[in-house]
Amino acid sequence: MGQAKGARVLEGLERLPRIVGYDIDEEVLKIAMGNLRRAGLESKVTIERRDVASLSPPGGTKIPGLLVVNPPYGERMGGKDDLRLLYANLGQSLKEQFTGWRAVIFTGDPDLAKETGLKAHKKHVLYNGSIRCELLHFQIHGDTEAAP
Repeated sequence: MGQAKGARVLEGLERLPRIVGYDIDEEVLKIAMGNLRRAGLESKVTIERRDVASLSPPGGTKIPGLLVVNPPYGERMGGKDDLRLLYANLGQSLKEQFTGWRAVIFTGDPDLAKETGLKAHKKHVLYNGSIRCELLHFQIHGDTEAAP
């Protein structure tokens, strides 16, 4: 039984798509690397220090993918005005660099998500502890897309 499970794990790891993660906070990146090491995934996941304003597809790929973003939403860091700018920059980066991609944004402040200028085609309500959050799904169409 153990060998069969090990073979399934290896097979699953071989099929794992490329995963790239970014954060502006160096300490968060150190924690993430430690988690990847403990999970045995450090060779499957690349993480880099990068600001949302400079986001671009990994390796300059033209193949659309899925971008998952968990930007701050004012619970632990960032003032509302700074976060509005961050979300606006995120939306601009998505429209300019990720046309044809799918994206999901996890946020505890749906009003901030509107600052992206993108219109979600699907929403899921989730909780981060006691904080009501939304997982917003987007199909990125470029500059022609607008929020409601």
